[in-house]
Amino acid sequence: MVSGASGLIYQISWIRLLALTFGVTIYAVSTVVAAFMGGLALGSFIGGRFADRARRPILWYAAAELVVAVMGRFSPTALDWVQHAYLALYPHGSDEAALGVIALRFILAAGVLLIPTTMMGATLPLMVKGSLAISRSIGPRISWLYATNTGGAILGTIAAGFFLIGTLGINASISIAASLNLTAAVAALLLGAAVRPTNSEELRASTGHAAAAEATDSDVSPGVRRLVILTFAVQGFASLAYEVIWTRILAILLDGSTYAFSIVLATVLVGIALGSALVGPFMSRNLPWLRVYTLLQASVASLALIGLVEFGRIRGIMDRLELTPLRAFLDWHYGHLIAIPVIAILPPMILLGASFPIAARIVVSARGNTGRDLGVLYAGNTAGAILGSWMAGFFLLPALGSQAAIVVLTLVNSTLAIALALASGRGRMRLTATVATMIGVSFLLMFVLAPNMYQRVVAGRFPGQETLWVGEGQETSVAVMRNPAGDRNMYMNGQHQGGDDPGMVSFHRLLGHLAMTIHPDPQDVLIVGLGGGVTAGALSQHQPRRLDIVELSDTVVQGAKYFSHVNADVLGYRNLNLRIDDGRNHLLLTDRKYDVITADVIHPRNAGSAVLYSYEYYELARRALKPGGLMVQWLEDRGDNPDNMAQRKLMARTFMTAFPHVQMWAFGALLIGSNEPLNVNQATLEGRWQRRNLDRVLAGTGFDSPEAIMSFYNLSDQQLREWAEFGTDPRIMTDDHPYVEYFLTMPEGTGAPNAGAGG
Repeated sequence: MVSGASGLIYQISWIRLLALTFGVTIYAVSTVVAAFMGGLALGSFIGGRFADRARRPILWYAAAELVVAVMGRFSPTALDWVQHAYLALYPHGSDEAALGVIALRFILAAGVLLIPTTMMGATLPLMVKGSLAISRSIGPRISWLYATNTGGAILGTIAAGFFLIGTLGINASISIAASLNLTAAVAALLLGAAVRPTNSEELRASTGHAAAAEATDSDVSPGVRRLVILTFAVQGFASLAYEVIWTRILAILLDGSTYAFSIVLATVLVGIALGSALVGPFMSRNLPWLRVYTLLQASVASLALIGLVEFGRIRGIMDRLELTPLRAFLDWHYGHLIAIPVIAILPPMILLGASFPIAARIVVSARGNTGRDLGVLYAGNTAGAILGSWMAGFFLLPALGSQAAIVVLTLVNSTLAIALALASGRGRMRLTATVATMIGVSFLLMFVLAPNMYQRVVAGRFPGQETLWVGEGQETSVAVMRNPAGDRNMYMNGQHQGGDDPGMVSFHRLLGHLAMTIHPDPQDVLIVGLGGGVTAGALSQHQPRRLDIVELSDTVVQGAKYFSHVNADVLGYRNLNLRIDDGRNHLLLTDRKYDVITADVIHPRNAGSAVLYSYEYYELARRALKPGGLMVQWLEDRGDNPDNMAQRKLMARTFMTAFPHVQMWAFGALLIGSNEPLNVNQATLEGRWQRRNLDRVLAGTGFDSPEAIMSFYNLSDQQLREWAEFGTDPRIMTDDHPYVEYFLTMPEGTGAPNAGAGG
């Protein structure tokens, strides 16, 4: 359990740290996850074969945990080395998706993760084999060890997602994970010392007899074992693909925070742990396990199809639950965040959790090669999971959409179930007919009750709005809606990102025009994030020599075309250089210098957004500025309350720590930073107004004169530092401390801005 907790803390922390180097595009994240899970697969394969030869497998388990503890403790230093190596080896000017770049990321990530993750993968077969020296009952051993390890993973997910990273930081969280590994190693050393060393042949023979006693004849035939190993590998493919697609659908229904995604991951793990634990008491019984495993495969397919119905009708389901005694729980903000994934994905995950111990129960041979058989089984499943996560993100979602992708995956599970049914021996035709009936009924229900699930999800999420366009891309799901007033709105993964109502358009234009007006001659401009394109369109009106837009998702680019009437048709701008990439990664790798750097409105509390609000990000931007260059930063305002003031001051202090000269504009909504003093006044603006024909550029914006521009000025550098308590409160946002994203544990603060700062 302790080992499982540390593993998830590592996984969450390592993915965050590597994303700082490689970016957060699906190509980058997938290569990191593949390197992580590839180590687990290799470790389970090697560890399984080694476990059968070891006289003291529990002591070798302790050694593996000790290696993970040492490697984990020093992993932040190693990951820092990875960044330096990546910068040195990166082929500048290459395409983000180029095979060479993907290979480079995989090699560097694997170089750091391979040893500790291989040791992690080896622990399960080693501990299962070691536990057989205490109890010869194989089935229950596997079930309970798998369940408790997954239970620990749940605790690690909740601890990292809700407390450790937000409170202590990423590096301290990794140190705690290493301490947990050390604790597990010490406990295993004590346990191993108390267990009599067992001759490997004796242990192989005794466990072989136990396996034979627990199995039916058909269960242990070589052909059946090979078929179950193959189907379990394909199940790994399907299960991870399901998880990727379910997470994308749930992103529309949930609030987009890092806590929502932690709840989804915890729900998946709860299902696995429950399934493994529930089947545990039955594992020592002589049951027709192959038939049970076959029905599990069919049930997973059926529940996945029924899940499409639940997703499509989730709003009505939640409304009905509000009329039950669960209302008090659902009225709590996180009640809905927990209830929705529990309803939609927990049941099939329980069945998937039960699959591993049952598959292991069938596969473990009568020859006593317990460790080897388990290692092969688990390695195949993990390798399938790697392929499933890649296929879901790169191909299934963008090519087919979420509903068709899940239908394809249910056909995979259905094929596995039918193949197993046909190999089940006596009564196989009856079992095959049962499987076919279950799946057929589920398909019928899905086609009748949810023929257009995704559109129903979007419509339910935004009631009363007309759907103009939806797109499910590799990175993001985007919906363009029209409300009853006729205004268009863009939603990314269910979160509002842009629109064409006059107030929103005016602010986004100000975000683009302000720095372009203040700067004497802006020629090279960068904007991170396109959104609806209004800010980028305002930048383009100043006719810069080069306008770089770095947008994470090509689906957003497609959605922005629906706002060409307010974004000056920026995608057709002749000097536009559009790059589908991670904005921070672009700044890390580019040698280009800019006169103006800004960003679309990106909400800092959304999952993953903290990397665009940290001191390290601002340092990258500062170094990318030309002499006299400006950076504009939006400062989120969620109302005049102490929590909001603490967040705004924290974000302002972070910005001021990177930029030596900063001013506040636009009623406290915008910060402008520079490496040189900002000498902005009405006289300087009047001097360049006619020279740059700003009357034409700013006509109709509401800030079309020097006086109007200066009316947005709020605080000087010194006034801003006093308001933000700069020098008094040392806390800032860093990559190690992403406070705002983990807002439930964000440091508290008090105070209110002075009158000049606005609200």
